[in-house]
Amino acid sequence: GVGLDEILIAFNAEAAASMEEGINELNQVIELDIDKDLLEPLGDQWAMFAAPTIGGEGMLGLCVINKLDDAARIDQTLWSLSRQANEAMKAAGDKKMTIEFKQFERNGLRVRYLAAPLVSPSWAVQDGNLYLGLYPQVVAAAAAHVNGQLPGLAENPKFQAVQKRLGNVDATSIAFYDLPETLPASYTTAVMVSRVYLGIADLFGAPTPPMAVPPLAMLMEHVSPAGSVTWTDDDGFHSRSIVPFPGSTELATASLSSSIFGPQMMMLSVLMPLLNQASDTANRIKCASNMRQIGQGSLLYANENRQRLPTNLGEMLLTQGLEVDVFICPSHANLPPAEILRAPDEIKARWVNENASFIWMPRAGKRLTFNLAPDTVVMHERDDNHGGDGMNLLYADGHVEFVPLAKARAEVERSRRVFETMPNR
Repeated sequence: GVGLDEILIAFNAEAAASMEEGINELNQVIELDIDKDLLEPLGDQWAMFAAPTIGGEGMLGLCVINKLDDAARIDQTLWSLSRQANEAMKAAGDKKMTIEFKQFERNGLRVRYLAAPLVSPSWAVQDGNLYLGLYPQVVAAAAAHVNGQLPGLAENPKFQAVQKRLGNVDATSIAFYDLPETLPASYTTAVMVSRVYLGIADLFGAPTPPMAVPPLAMLMEHVSPAGSVTWTDDDGFHSRSIVPFPGSTELATASLSSSIFGPQMMMLSVLMPLLNQASDTANRIKCASNMRQIGQGSLLYANENRQRLPTNLGEMLLTQGLEVDVFICPSHANLPPAEILRAPDEIKARWVNENASFIWMPRAGKRLTFNLAPDTVVMHERDDNHGGDGMNLLYADGHVEFVPLAKARAEVERSRRVFETMPNR
């Protein structure tokens, strides 16, 4: 197979060199060779599972197994690292409190574990297998299953039936879900997670179903064991799965990847449009606020210039103290570059006239006075500022309204004719 160092070299030679340097420094500290003593003894076959009869339901009962290439060396390496960790923790810790790796034997199995609160990372090596878990009980129970002291997965009639339906292939990975057993235990978690996200959607005023997850009794009528298998051949990568209904494995398993992340991803797909809508609403409000400032600036300009309106937006930047960002709609995303923000006002005004998010209706050469009907549009947004939903319009009396696109275009066209009929200077 391809090693991690080869993969890193292929993508980033500098990262590979940095990683190798770090490993060499670590080797000197722990007086071990990470590659030879820790990585090489590991095999290429891994299994990860959570079973009610081993660690109970949920992620905390998860167990990982590796079919080792060199069991004696990996056991010696892990225990050596544990002793070094004990010495380091003892030197750095409080004399009244000790955290250390310990070990015990049960039915010929030696289990090593970190004696710490909440979780106790543990491992054991037996019959060529490495067992990893968050508690010594889980490791001991998993080893008992595998070595035949307790019935294993291969003897499970449900697994045998699913495996038969999946077919006899040279599998690279196999997954099995005893859904009738796991669904009742994980059901309330799935309901709680779905209710959290539906509740957020309700707060935003979005229409939501009262029950995203059906009642348990209804699900149990349709649930059955499920499984999947993957394999590779000369034609590529293949997979095959058997499930009672779509999403059943995500709903009925209580592991981290299913009962938490699975529903979260489903609910996020519902919430993302709502979040985007909320963001666009905020942009509309900010956009309208910018347009009101421009409208106020035009009123002040008219008062100072015998009721004449400015003929471009740059005039208001030069005379009314408005900054460049006032002429930008957040949804337009045409932000002024840093050099424009530091430039003299004349250059800023030129940039605004060429790049502003808004279209100023009055034009030079006309005898423009502020004696306009209040419903005359003096400035509008670009059509695409808000995804085609509509645009903010600034009227002659200074107020701003968000108007659906078709109606807004009609309003703009009506006001354009008003300005065209005004006499020249």
